[in-house]
Amino acid sequence: MLKRKQIAIVLWALLGTVLLWRSFMGVNWSDETFYIATLNRFFLGDTPFLHEWKAVQLSTLLMYPLFCLYKVFQPQSNDGVMLFFRLVYWAMSAGIAWCAYCNVTTVFEKLNVRGKQFAALLMAAVPMLYVRGNILAPSYNSIGVSAFYLAETVVAKVISDPDNDIRKEMFVVGILLSVAVVCNPYLALLYIAVLIVTIVQALRKEGRVWIKAFIWLSIGVIVTASAYCTQLFLLVSPQNVLASIPYLLSDPDYASKEGILYEVLRFGGHFVRLALPTLPISVVLITYAFVMQLKQNHTFPKERIAAAGVTLCAVQLAIDMFVGYGSSFVFGKAASALATLAFLLLVTYWDRFLCKVLLYLFVPAGIFTFVANMASNVGANAVAMGAITLCAPSLLIIGYVAPKLNKVLRTGLMLCGILFLIQLLLVRVLVVSRDAPLTELTAQITNGPAAGLYTTPEHKEQ
Repeated sequence: MLKRKQIAIVLWALLGTVLLWRSFMGVNWSDETFYIATLNRFFLGDTPFLHEWKAVQLSTLLMYPLFCLYKVFQPQSNDGVMLFFRLVYWAMSAGIAWCAYCNVTTVFEKLNVRGKQFAALLMAAVPMLYVRGNILAPSYNSIGVSAFYLAETVVAKVISDPDNDIRKEMFVVGILLSVAVVCNPYLALLYIAVLIVTIVQALRKEGRVWIKAFIWLSIGVIVTASAYCTQLFLLVSPQNVLASIPYLLSDPDYASKEGILYEVLRFGGHFVRLALPTLPISVVLITYAFVMQLKQNHTFPKERIAAAGVTLCAVQLAIDMFVGYGSSFVFGKAASALATLAFLLLVTYWDRFLCKVLLYLFVPAGIFTFVANMASNVGANAVAMGAITLCAPSLLIIGYVAPKLNKVLRTGLMLCGILFLIQLLLVRVLVVSRDAPLTELTAQITNGPAAGLYTTPEHKEQ
């Protein structure tokens, strides 16, 4: 155990060092500066909700205390503020990665899963390697996805050993879910869904466990909401907040106006775009395995189905590596290929634990993916962002099922994991958001908000 943990620490430190260097490269003068400019406006006296009607201000207020901390040390200017928030994001993603690794390792140990290290390391790498659009700063996208992803790993601990005291874990899940809701208010639908399920489960034998979990989840939500509202109402009156809500809901960039059926169809179209070209064959395999499970036919060729799924996933990842490289869109295609394989394995090797993974992790991640699409106007890239949250249950399923497979299939799963990791690493390091290629970023900016960052000599002079 100690040796595995030492290896994880070394790999975590190496990846963290590479990404720390990457944090200094490139300047994004649109999205990244918009988030910081909004913070600066609030600091200078503009009132949230009253002077700003975009919904992104909800998550911006999460960063406001950090901006105030920055101004303590830099009261006269905003020099280096972009680098400051990039380092904040780097530390946040590294911390979440380590917590995810510890949580998942604990899950595999409780389930007595052999060969768990690789899947746990991959799960830890995802929050460090994925950031929406490669915008290397905290935003409503990066904070929301990171909080939800970490919450998934905590829930995995709960479902792996529900007889233990779950109060602390569910309290933490409540906090993380609240942060995710602030970043995407549509996610409140997930809390409502949990409430409905709790009411239904309360009538059953296991109802007390559900009620206990929901109470501590709600306490975490209440504590977070209280802290958030306290900060908000120090800046703006409740009356102004209520008066501004209609304008927030009418923001065309973040509000859906077309109806739920349109959103379902739009989501389906984007997901198909991400999962092609192997999706049709995968659907046939999943359908066959599902029918066999319904018939309780336990003699169907499970390893052949798993072999076909592993092959399709490897082919999809290999194609995307050469055809789709150069865009953060690759994140979503890689996550979709992995999720499709995991769902096939889940149906094929169905048992009680995998049932819990489906209900408490896969379905909520699917809801997150849907509402990410519903709340955004960037098309398949929004689905790609949500698809990253499917990586947690997907890698958990793959790590859980892998010991049941033969050596060849385990090797194939490892190959899929390596291809997945390479794609995320290449895009995260080499793709620069709205600046020149990495090799051309040779000039360091010495003053202004972007001080400390590297860009091209031409951009530095502008």
